[in-house]
Amino acid sequence: MGTRRIAAPLEFASVDGLLHVHQLPFYERLDSVLVKAGFDEFVEEACRDCYPVGVGRRSMPPAVYFRVLLLAFLLGIESERGIALQVGDSLSVRKFLGYALTSPTPSRSALARARRRIPFSIQQKVFAWVLERLAETDTVLRLPALARGSAARAARAAGVPAGRARAGRYATFVKDLASCGPACGNAS
Repeated sequence: MGTRRIAAPLEFASVDGLLHVHQLPFYERLDSVLVKAGFDEFVEEACRDCYPVGVGRRSMPPAVYFRVLLLAFLLGIESERGIALQVGDSLSVRKFLGYALTSPTPSRSALARARRRIPFSIQQKVFAWVLERLAETDTVLRLPALARGSAARAARAAGVPAGRARAGRYATFVKDLASCGPACGNAS
């Protein structure tokens, strides 16, 4: 099992000679809530048995997978292909996930492998835990209009017809996780 690494500031990008680009504070606030709650440690412990030691190649860290899943839910992206495109295209999302500018981001197939590897019951437990932490925080996590429109852009960029993106199995999967919320078993 891999652990999420945070790109060093110098690895991420040099700002010398670049125009100042405004970043969305949403990702920084969301990351702050997750870090204070001990999200990465909670996820790694919950998924420990899903990642046998010394078997196969390094996998996408489970904390990255769940951060991607959370973004898919919050941004309304309803396909693994759309998520992969958003992750690879957005500097703010790369930073939120801990990927350097030059690091490859998770592909659609890597997301699908992680989804199959981690039992649905564990995914429900983690998702319920995250939703509880977000509900407990005083920080208002408002999605900017730019982020709300990203789902449609990601689906169009992936060549997914608008109707098909909504009807997909992945969209149902994410909605099932979210519908469970705090009512799912022991989420702490």
